[in-house]
Amino acid sequence: MVRNYKRKSSKGTYEETDMKKAIDLVAKGGSIQSVADQCGVKRETLRRKIKILTPHNGEVELTSTFSHKVFTNVQENSIADYLKMYCKMFYGLTTKDCCQLAYEIAVANEIKCPASWVEKEIAGKDWLSGFFKRHQNLSLRSPEGYNLSRATAFNRHNVKAFFDNYRTLLKKEPRLGDPSRIYNLNETKTTTIQNSGNIIAEKSSNALCKVINTEKEVLVITCICADGNYLPPVLIFPRVNFHNHMIGAPHNSLGLATPSGRMTTQLFVQAMQHFIKFSHSTKDNPSLLIYDNHKSHLSLEIFELAKANGVHILTLPSHSTHRMQPLDVGLYSSFQKFYNAAIDSWMLSHPGKIVSIHEVAGFVGTSLPCAMTPNNIINAFRKTGIFPFNLHAFSDDFLPSLISERPHAIDVSTEETDNVTGRAEINSYNNITDKTELMCVDETMKDDNSIQGFKRELEVDKILGSADDNGKLMYLMQWKGTDIVDMVPASEANVKCPQIVIRFYEERITWKRAKIRP
Repeated sequence: MVRNYKRKSSKGTYEETDMKKAIDLVAKGGSIQSVADQCGVKRETLRRKIKILTPHNGEVELTSTFSHKVFTNVQENSIADYLKMYCKMFYGLTTKDCCQLAYEIAVANEIKCPASWVEKEIAGKDWLSGFFKRHQNLSLRSPEGYNLSRATAFNRHNVKAFFDNYRTLLKKEPRLGDPSRIYNLNETKTTTIQNSGNIIAEKSSNALCKVINTEKEVLVITCICADGNYLPPVLIFPRVNFHNHMIGAPHNSLGLATPSGRMTTQLFVQAMQHFIKFSHSTKDNPSLLIYDNHKSHLSLEIFELAKANGVHILTLPSHSTHRMQPLDVGLYSSFQKFYNAAIDSWMLSHPGKIVSIHEVAGFVGTSLPCAMTPNNIINAFRKTGIFPFNLHAFSDDFLPSLISERPHAIDVSTEETDNVTGRAEINSYNNITDKTELMCVDETMKDDNSIQGFKRELEVDKILGSADDNGKLMYLMQWKGTDIVDMVPASEANVKCPQIVIRFYEERITWKRAKIRP
């Protein structure tokens, strides 16, 4: 059988829409001759089609005497919808899986199928080829690997919790609704090892190489505003001490250094001071700062500094920044492209030389203005539903999370979600709650030891206090709408209700005139 047969003439061909229109007119009482002339179809073809019409679920379907389809159009459309749905759930089927599915459907519904299907227990390539021709909106694609924690954590429950916190914050402080006071801060890695794009080479060449660099990564903290502006960046170099590497960096950029090159709590305090300085945040001019809940971003010193300067912190759900953080959604991809282009341009202008860490700031200074355009920034905030406020920005994007149906699909074993506060903070809060009071609470909970903490699946109301349980920080947590209280590990609460934890710390801060490091 020829799979890709092409007709050499158009004799006897017709448009399916014209033929269906003609059949409908004949069914309403029109004559075959007049209807055929009116619709531009052959008279004998119309007569033959009317004789072999078969109804399927109240829908008239054209059948051909030259091809014998195993499934009806309605059944094939159901298969196509099934394939598209599972693709959106990140569990797409391969061609082999599709053929296996077709055979199982035929067997389950007692549909007559070719003998080769029965022999091999799978649909043939001929059916698959015809299926793709009949459904041209389907094609073979190479999927990108996707982390299961991200797929399940980005769910309706976590997104609703974030927007509920956001709405509460806007009601409490209406001035935060001004786009010039809404900021998103995050860090991204920049390296001198650029991604090599496609190059022109001879077809017969087997080994193709391109010279690259092997310098360490530099961390760049960027902060954008919902009105389309961005603040001077912070660059963190993988060095013990910072020296003047800021060659060509944007004006007023801040340079820091750490041996590991990773973000730490001490460095983030300096980054927060940098943000406060250039956002002009005060108690009379408050600002909203949105970022992820990495452990380096959550500390008592940061909360004290933010509260003293009118900065309201709103954290994003874990494993959801790829969809809910404006920087990740609309800016970092273009920034990396411009950054790689800047490195390629430098390499061509300086043949035989290696890009050192001293040039990174210059590459950042060239790339940021190109990527952080007002249009890109405003569209990124709009797409994530942060500004303008849009609770339904992700109404149809939760199919991957339906695989598990978990409201709190969080993997707390990763570094990003291991938001345990420092030992100094633990020691300073050990005596907030009287231990005798905690003992009384434990007595009231002895009636049901099987289900406690977040296993109750209740909404958190507030944290009443904290205690040290053999070196492990515990929160005394009350659940909304009930008198039930539980002792919950701080590491778990930091992930599942970070805003409640922040509020707990803020209410117990003792204000002193502290000297802020320059």
